[in-house]
Amino acid sequence: MRKNLEYFVMVLFVGLSFVSCDKDNDGGEKINPDNLFAGTWERDGSGGDVIVVLTESTWTATYQGSLYNSGTYTYDGNTAIWKITNKGIGSANVGDAGSAIISNNKMTVSSFSDEDMNGQYTKQASTDGGGNDNGDWILINGVKWTTRNVGASSPEDYGNYYTDTQAQTVCPTGWRLPTRAELQLLINSGSTWTTQNGVNGRRFGSGTNTIFLPAAGARYRNSGNFFAVDTDGYYWSNTEYYHLNFNSSRTRTYEYANGYDFCVRCVAE
Repeated sequence: MRKNLEYFVMVLFVGLSFVSCDKDNDGGEKINPDNLFAGTWERDGSGGDVIVVLTESTWTATYQGSLYNSGTYTYDGNTAIWKITNKGIGSANVGDAGSAIISNNKMTVSSFSDEDMNGQYTKQASTDGGGNDNGDWILINGVKWTTRNVGASSPEDYGNYYTDTQAQTVCPTGWRLPTRAELQLLINSGSTWTTQNGVNGRRFGSGTNTIFLPAAGARYRNSGNFFAVDTDGYYWSNTEYYHLNFNSSRTRTYEYANGYDFCVRCVAE
């Protein structure tokens, strides 16, 4: 496993091509002048285990929170070349280097004999859609879902409850309510009723591409009282009155919702 991750790290930090470069470092090699790739990257399918943070010319890789390797990267005009300068738990040596290609926030690696290294890698969003600047989102059936509800502090936290009108505008910039069709795509991805950190809900998706939606119940709009908490989940769509409803035995999109306040889980625009 560590060997495969080591090769992944060798590939990841050199895939910064197709960028116009006009600034030289002390050695005359070009670096990334516009910070186009600065930020946090996650290996697709790693479930958040492999995280890479890049500045203008340096990178730091972690595996499950532990330093894997870190170093510097430079451009040769077409391809970004990186070098390990600080060894962590990875097996590669200081001074090792490699190359890859990146475009449109996606890096495709296909030239290495170890198939575990090949594939796509994604730059994380700057916000998770719940107002948290940790870039948490999961791609399921082509839709990027945030990992927590609006107003929530964790995936298990219920967050806030909104009227159908309020819900249309509570997602942060770059995020929105899912359509009814996108809710159906989420249902089609498969789900399991489960308990996460003591909270009942459904885990949607498969493999490492899953999100947990807590069974937050709903709120009567007139009285403010809650119902079906810990047994049912109700989440707004942008289609009037349609919402996602689930419990331990079913998942569905449902139309009637007049007089109730529900939670919101955002998707990327």
